[in-house]
Amino acid sequence: MASLEDLEATAEVVQSPKGARKPIEIEPSLHTVTFEEWKKEINEHFPELWGATKSCASVIAQLILTDVHNPFCLVLVDAPSSGKTVTLNFFAGIKDLVETLDSITPASFVSNMAGKSEAQLQKIDLLPRIKHRVLCTPEMGSMLADGEDDLRKRMGILTRILDGEGYKPASGVNGVRGYEGDYLFMMLGASTPFPLRVWKSMTGYGHRMFFLSLGTSDPDIDQLVGQLYGDGYKMMQNRCKLATEGFIRGLWERHKDGVDWDHSKNDRAVITRISEMATFLSLFRGDIIIYKDRDDFGSQTSHSKPQIEKPHRINQWLYNFARAHALVCGRDHLTMEDVEPLYDIVESTAPTPRPDFLRCLIENDGRVSAADIVRDVNIVRNTAKKEMKKLKSLGVGQIQKEGIGGIMEDVDDYDSENDNCSDNKKWVFVLDERFKWLLDYKKKK
Repeated sequence: MASLEDLEATAEVVQSPKGARKPIEIEPSLHTVTFEEWKKEINEHFPELWGATKSCASVIAQLILTDVHNPFCLVLVDAPSSGKTVTLNFFAGIKDLVETLDSITPASFVSNMAGKSEAQLQKIDLLPRIKHRVLCTPEMGSMLADGEDDLRKRMGILTRILDGEGYKPASGVNGVRGYEGDYLFMMLGASTPFPLRVWKSMTGYGHRMFFLSLGTSDPDIDQLVGQLYGDGYKMMQNRCKLATEGFIRGLWERHKDGVDWDHSKNDRAVITRISEMATFLSLFRGDIIIYKDRDDFGSQTSHSKPQIEKPHRINQWLYNFARAHALVCGRDHLTMEDVEPLYDIVESTAPTPRPDFLRCLIENDGRVSAADIVRDVNIVRNTAKKEMKKLKSLGVGQIQKEGIGGIMEDVDDYDSENDNCSDNKKWVFVLDERFKWLLDYKKKK
C-alpha cells in the first residue's frame, strides 16, 4: 500500500506542460447565469437534486483544467423515478459540449460495420465525436445487461476507452482501425444499482467508474399534491435546464483558454484528506476472490484473497474532481468545501449492500453490531456477517466478539458460514482508526 506522503505528491503532480490542452470552443450564453442564480433555481424546483447537479458540473468542468488527462465517469444511482434522468437533462441543452445518447454499446465508440468505407465509418464512430467533450447516457444499465461473456467483453472495451488514450480494435471485417493519442472525455450516466456480476467484471479489468447515490426521500401526500398544483413538472425542468446551460456556458467563457492550476495554493490539509479518501476507497470497493480446489483425497478446499487496486489513480481522479468543483464555485484554490462532495461519491462507489453498511457504520460512530446492520440496512443476518468479514479482509476495520466477562475481543479468524451465535449483538464491526475522519461526514449531514 502506498504511503500517504506518496499519494499527496501524486495528487499535486502536474501531468503535462502548462497550456498543453485548451477547452473546446462553445457558443457563449446569451444570458450568463451566476453560481448563486443557478443554485437558487435548482433549489427552488428540485432541492434534493442540487448536490448531484453540482457534482455533474464538477465532472464537466474538469475539461477546463489543462493538466487533466483522466476521463472521469460518474454514474448516478438510485431507484426508478428518483431524479437521475432529470438531473442529467439539466445539461442536455449544451449540445456543442454535451453529447446525450439514450443508449450506447461499447462497440459504438469504434465501429467495424461491414460494407462501409473508412470515411463512412469515421462518421459513425462515437469516440472522435466526444473528444474533449461530455458523453451523457441516461440509461447505462442496458449497456451492461448482457450475459457473463458479453459483459466481460464490453467491460474490457469500456475500461480501455476510459483511459482517455483512444481505442484501436482489430476485426476480421475491417482489420485494425481506431484512434490513439489524446482522447480525453468526461462521462455522465444513470442507472439503478449495478448487480454484483458487473462489479466483479469491473474489478477484473480495473475500476474506471464512480457512483453517486441520490438518496432522494419518498414524497409525502402533501408534496405530491403540491406538485400537481404548482408549476408544470416539465416547466420546472426547463427552467433548471436553461439556468444550467447559462451557468456552464458562462463558466466556459470565463476560462476559454483553460486553467493552468497553481498547485502551490493547495492547502496541505485538503490534499491530505483527498489522499486519505483515495486510500479508503481503494479498499472499500475491493473484492474478495475465492479460489476453490480439491485436495489429494477429493475433498473440496478453498481460500480467499483480497483484490485491491493501488490508490494512485483514484487519488488523481478525486484531486481533479475537487479542483473542478472549486472552479464551479468560483475559486482558484482548494478548500475543504471542495472535498465534501467526494464523501457522497466515496460512500456510493461500492457494490450493494456495502454503501448502506458504511452509512450505518458512520451513523453509529464507527461501531456497529450485526443486529444494527440487520435492522438499518435491511439485510438478513448471514449477509450482514459476510459483509463484515469482507470489509475486515479488505482492511476497512476489525471484527470483535463479546468474550468472557463481556469484554470485546478481536476476532482474527471469523467464519461467518459456520457461525451459530444467535445473538447478533455479540458480533461488532469497528472502523479502522485510519478512517475515523469519515465520522466528520456525519456531523456535516
